[in-house]
Amino acid sequence: MDFLDAFSPRVLDVSHTELNGTRTWTKACGDHYLIYVYNGRGVMELDGVSYALTAGNAVQIPDEGTAVLRNSTNKPLRFYCVRFRYVQVEWTGDGAKCRDSGGLLPFDIVVQVPNPMSILEDIKMMYGVWSDKREGYAGKTKLAFMNVVRDLLDQHRDRHTEITTKRAILECAQYIEQHYQEALERDMLAKKFSISSSYFSVLFKKYVGCTPIQYITKVRIEKAMELLKESNLPVSVVALEVGFNDPLYFTRVFSRRVGVTPRQFREA
Repeated sequence: MDFLDAFSPRVLDVSHTELNGTRTWTKACGDHYLIYVYNGRGVMELDGVSYALTAGNAVQIPDEGTAVLRNSTNKPLRFYCVRFRYVQVEWTGDGAKCRDSGGLLPFDIVVQVPNPMSILEDIKMMYGVWSDKREGYAGKTKLAFMNVVRDLLDQHRDRHTEITTKRAILECAQYIEQHYQEALERDMLAKKFSISSSYFSVLFKKYVGCTPIQYITKVRIEKAMELLKESNLPVSVVALEVGFNDPLYFTRVFSRRVGVTPRQFREA
């Protein structure tokens, strides 16, 4: 079951703080805190572990945590804080089953939000609704809070996907460096590293700076330059050693990238 399908929160307080000094949250059974830092720098100590805080951080304090927040500069640490409790509601054929949740929301204790302005605007709106205490404010605050959590989860998942994709692309580049002598095709590489063929070249250029074919060529020409300088192998053999099946094509590519022919490069 998706977390949001079962997530049923009760907002207990929404506050805004400009911290000049230190603030401590003591253990409160069942209470959770979600803090959004939008300005300043600081440090949170949670049960003996320190976390650096900066603008754009979403911070969780679990229901059994003891946290101390401190400024790390002369500028105040500015943040919004939501105190809440929640249960997980499972809908079955017999109705709804609720179970208490003492766990964190499904992201890290401190996360850097990729799109901080969207979170800030939602929390500012939620704080305004809570502070005004107009009719229906509790329900409106709950809906606003669920939107904040949904946005945080979506951005966290997108960020996790981006990190996973970047890691796969960099591993692919390393694979090319180690297997440049072999037949390397774009679709084969995309499949090997579980990346969509249609986006593979775009993603590779984003994280490496050139297309896969350009990178393969770059690696092969660099290896050819090493062989030309360090060995007496004929140019045709050098071409085969670095993955070019056609020596004439190798010479054309080498000349275009280096500015001289392989033979001229060796003699220089």
